[in-house]
Amino acid sequence: MSSICVEILVSMILDNQAEFAKRHPRVPVVEGFGPPINIADKDKPQEPKSDEKKGEQGDELPNLRKPIFVVNASDPIYKSGDPNQEGEKGKAVNIDKNVGRRFCHIFKDAGEKLTPEQKKLYDLGFQNNAFNQYASDLISIHRTLPEVIDKECLTEKYHDDLPDTSVVVCFHNEAWSVLLRTVHSVLERTPDKLLNELILVDDFSDMPHTKEPLARYMAQFPKVKILRMEKREGLIRARLRGAAIAKGKVLTYLDSHCECMEGWIEPLLDRIKRDPTTVVCPVIDVIDDQTFEYHYSKAYFTNVGGFDWGLQFNWHAIPERDRKLRSRAIDPVRSGVNVLKRNSVRLAEVWLDDYKKYYYERINNQLVGYFGA
Repeated sequence: MSSICVEILVSMILDNQAEFAKRHPRVPVVEGFGPPINIADKDKPQEPKSDEKKGEQGDELPNLRKPIFVVNASDPIYKSGDPNQEGEKGKAVNIDKNVGRRFCHIFKDAGEKLTPEQKKLYDLGFQNNAFNQYASDLISIHRTLPEVIDKECLTEKYHDDLPDTSVVVCFHNEAWSVLLRTVHSVLERTPDKLLNELILVDDFSDMPHTKEPLARYMAQFPKVKILRMEKREGLIRARLRGAAIAKGKVLTYLDSHCECMEGWIEPLLDRIKRDPTTVVCPVIDVIDDQTFEYHYSKAYFTNVGGFDWGLQFNWHAIPERDRKLRSRAIDPVRSGVNVLKRNSVRLAEVWLDDYKKYYYERINNQLVGYFGA
């Protein structure tokens, strides 16, 4: 399972959230896959003290390490801080799929078989998601990831006044534990001053957990908003709807089944700070769809996306001409943009004669007369 498809687009979009706030008021009740728990007034989240907001270097960081609400505390996904829990440090959760379906590393008794009910849940997870939801449901939504930041990245200096960002996550019937893990990785690993908001765009999901339980759970996070489509729109339209209500200076798009590492956003925003016309994509790691093991990519093994002659997307090695332009393994790799538009302009110039003006009107007169050699 691909860990991410991250895209960042520059946008200065201001919109009124009053209507959203009216439709989705904050509710001090949380529901999950267990009985709802009413939170008394004394247990409502309090504003953290000023000294609790500061990181080691004085930067404001999200104060989310200690969960505010508890939903079915016996459920392993809500546990936090246990280094021995399944999946910690990005390690694999191995479930033997041989005859008998035995657990390998989950129970102390490695020979214990899956009960009929467990087997049903195991199979249903794959049927609904095409990945091992059963394994995901054994992993904390706050799980730690390995510290694999390239040494050269640690010496990089970033601007102090980076623009803030609106993170847009679109989903359709995403598994509960996977979606929450995505959300918490963003909230817990993004400096507070850089995260303007996290917009969850529900592309017409119909599973019960994506409705009221999700709304009530997310109500505890002031920066999380849920936008619901009235019909199935698809990924691109859903992203555009999220962009339409975004308030941040930069748009960040994430998939709903990814996990962000510490320090994930600063390098991306720094590139945009240096050149606001930049569209940035990071190195994309992989989360195994069977074991949820986090496979990280070394900087010098960076690949670029491309299409083969069958128009199938694949990862390719960085072309030699681009490698020569890089002095360090962490230097960015350029990508071709507007190639199709340039080719269509060339077509218009060669074949449309007096009618080419109508084509240029359709593309807002971009690249007029530019058709290369």
